[in-house]
Amino acid sequence: MTTVENNTHEDLVVDSQKTNVEVKKLKKLTGVIGLIMVIIVLLPKVIAPIYSNFMVTYVLPLNLGTKLGLDFLNDPIFWNELIGIIIIIAIHIVPLIFVFKTFKYSFKDMFGNPNMKPLKIVQTVLIAEGMALLVVTPISSFISNTISSLGTTPEITHIATQPKETVMAQIMAVIAAVIVAPIIEEIFYRGFILRSLMPYGKWFSIVTSALIFGLIHGNFEQMPNAILIGLLFGYIAVKTNSIIVTIMIHVLHNGLIQLGGYAAKYHIEFASTLRTVISIVAMIFFIIKLISVIHSFIKTKKEKTHKTKNHSDNKALVVQKPYAVFFTSPTIIIFLITITYFLIKTIKIG
Repeated sequence: MTTVENNTHEDLVVDSQKTNVEVKKLKKLTGVIGLIMVIIVLLPKVIAPIYSNFMVTYVLPLNLGTKLGLDFLNDPIFWNELIGIIIIIAIHIVPLIFVFKTFKYSFKDMFGNPNMKPLKIVQTVLIAEGMALLVVTPISSFISNTISSLGTTPEITHIATQPKETVMAQIMAVIAAVIVAPIIEEIFYRGFILRSLMPYGKWFSIVTSALIFGLIHGNFEQMPNAILIGLLFGYIAVKTNSIIVTIMIHVLHNGLIQLGGYAAKYHIEFASTLRTVISIVAMIFFIIKLISVIHSFIKTKKEKTHKTKNHSDNKALVVQKPYAVFFTSPTIIIFLITITYFLIKTIKIG
């Protein structure tokens, strides 16, 4: 064997060993992600009846609201919202503490650094929201309506349209939807899942995290929108190297939804006007950005050259089929079967 052939053989052996190591790492990571997702799906459903029985049997009979002069303490909806916030924080954040120790991650690394000026961040947030309104929402609405037209009706009620007996219950609902959910979801789905999968491919991490994010919403009405939003937020998280920007976009997006819900329910003209103004501004920013992108694309089309793959793309070559590794993981399969079962239960025929 010549020296060149010997070196080539050694390189192939090294590449094969490196591939096996990366595949094992991805399998281990995927196994943990799948296990956490199963817990996120099942634990609330186990806790819910226990909590309801405890509230009805022990807490509400105490009549704490009357004794302390705080009426909202007698409102079961207030307690539902409060416990819901506690559960969503616990089932997403507590597992991450274990994950960080196992995979040597940190919250600092997960949040990243957008390295952008405040004005640029605001501009990015408005452009993203404009895209969500003009592109994501129409597409997801079409998909949801198509599903409904097949004879299935999603059984879901928006938070803003649910009956709230006290002001505090309303406040807790807004806190849950506009503050807690965006922060926790971005930390977990874009901060943990997306960033941990990044070494195996940029688009692999974006698409996979978006699919998981959409599925976990657990109903056919929200799922299409959540998947598309997940793709948008994932791309922005990768582009800005941070979830700080996506948290801001998520807060704005959910906030506008809540404003629209309350404006319709209570006929609040100010809320309706504010939502309309912000939405129009966001759409204008997106249209301007879209025109700029199209102009740049046309201008540079003839000068386009092959780009060198970045570091993430080079790493992605180590695991040739990351999607196959991820979606054939036993825990991911269990998660998919579990969430499919509950998805089916959320619809009614006719």
